[in-house]
Amino acid sequence: MDIRDYLRIVRKRWFSILLLTVLGGALALGYSLTVTETYRTTAQSFVTISTPTTDQSQALVFSGSNFALQRVKSYVEVVDTPEVLQPVIDELDLDMTPQQLAGMVTATNPQQTVLLTVTVTGSDPQQI
Repeated sequence: MDIRDYLRIVRKRWFSILLLTVLGGALALGYSLTVTETYRTTAQSFVTISTPTTDQSQALVFSGSNFALQRVKSYVEVVDTPEVLQPVIDELDLDMTPQQLAGMVTATNPQQTVLLTVTVTGSDPQQI
């Protein structure tokens, strides 16, 4: 096939091409006008374990690092509990329950790191 064959197809099917283009554009516009906007914010923390400032052995440093790796995993599990979320609601004066806020909050810990990533997703940018 060369360019003339393509032009012949376009000339023969111009109405179908135009109709499908307009229909696709109308559907895309309709979808974009009805979809709810979603806002997301993310915070990341570095979890450390305080160790004495005196001369320490490598074993003590490794033990502290290993402890931090284990500790951050438990933080992921408690981020969406009422005990953690109620003070957030009180501090920010949010009009929601801890269960509602828990549905908006997720926490992750990239494997073998001491990073804790907390993400909040919602439809109201003032609450995020």
